[in-house]
Amino acid sequence: MFKITGVIFLFLGLISCEKVIDLKLKTDEQRIVVEGYITKGETTHQVHITKTLDFDETAAYPPVEDAVVTIVDNEGNAGVFTHTGNGVYEIQGYAAIVGRTYTLKIISEGVTYEAKSTIPSEILLDDIYILTYDLNSIQVKVPIPIYTDIAGEKNYYLFEPSVNGEKKGGIRLLDDEYMDGLSNERPVFISDLEVGDTLKIVMHCIDYSAYKYLFTLDQNTGSVAAPANPESNFGNNALGYFSARVTSEKTVIVQ
Repeated sequence: MFKITGVIFLFLGLISCEKVIDLKLKTDEQRIVVEGYITKGETTHQVHITKTLDFDETAAYPPVEDAVVTIVDNEGNAGVFTHTGNGVYEIQGYAAIVGRTYTLKIISEGVTYEAKSTIPSEILLDDIYILTYDLNSIQVKVPIPIYTDIAGEKNYYLFEPSVNGEKKGGIRLLDDEYMDGLSNERPVFISDLEVGDTLKIVMHCIDYSAYKYLFTLDQNTGSVAAPANPESNFGNNALGYFSARVTSEKTVIVQ
C-alpha cells in the first residue's frame, strides 16, 4: 500500500541527528527571540519572549518581562497579552479562526516587532500507520501519519512526535508538492521505535511563513559551516517566529 521504500533509505541516515542552531551574533549584539502561536479551536494562546546573550556567554536566554504584546486579525478583532512570568505572555478568550490573518505586535525597549500569519485550511490527522520492514535482520518501525491533503491549494505540515511521554527533538516538516489532494504515504522518522511503545504525533497545519522559517532552520543547522540565521517573519532583526495554525493529534501503541 505504501510506496515509500526509497524514501526510507534516503532518510535513514538522518533519524538520529540532533541539531543545534549556531547563531551568528556579534559579542555586543542582543536580539529578542520570539516563539508565538495561536491555534484554531483554542481561546488561550501564548507568546514566549527571551533575549540573546553575548556570543561567549553560556547561561539560558534571559526572559523579556516588560514587553507590550498585542494581536489583531484582518477583521479588526484585537486583544492584549498579559505577562504571566518568565517571559511568557498569555491571552485568554481570543478566538482563532481558519482563513483569518493575524498580526502579532511586540514593543520592547522602544522597538516594535510585527509578524503576520494566516490560519490555513483545517486538515486533521486521521490515524498513524506503523510500517515494519527488515534492515540487516533488524526490524525497523516507521510511523506514517494518515491524513488527506486538500487539492488545489498549498498545504504545509509540522509534526511533533512523543514516545512514552517523551517529546522527540528535531524538526519534521512535509508539504504537498508530490501529494496534492492525496492521502499521505510519507513517513515521519523516529529512531529506536519498539513494539509496545506509546507513540503520539501532533500535526500542525501551518502557513508558508512558518514553514519557511522552520525549513531554513532545519537546513542551516545541518551545515558544517556556520549557518545564517533563519528568516523570521518578524521585522527589526528579531529571531524566532509567529505561527497561526490548526492542530490535531493521534496516539497509538506500536505493534
